[in-house]
Amino acid sequence: MANVYRDCIACEKEFYITDKDQDFYASREMTLPKRCYDCRKQRRTQKEEIKAQQASQAPVVEEFFVSSSHEFPDPPEEQPRRRRQKPERKTRD
Repeated sequence: MANVYRDCIACEKEFYITDKDQDFYASREMTLPKRCYDCRKQRRTQKEEIKAQQASQAPVVEEFFVSSSHEFPDPPEEQPRRRRQKPERKTRD
């Protein structure tokens, strides 16, 4: 295989993909990159920063209060469990 030359879709600069890189992508059944190394690195950094921001933001917790004058009904009493009756065996006559 020879080096593959491509134009970066982000910065439009020409870059090449070496034989070794082509083998790497082929072994993992991945397509060849469309962005140059610098643009891929920059995009990866941006994604990591967004994830870090989302993780640092505390989820919004809504607080609510129950009035003390409100009475809750008592839970129903537990009924004793019934055992399933076995069917009667037929006897031979």
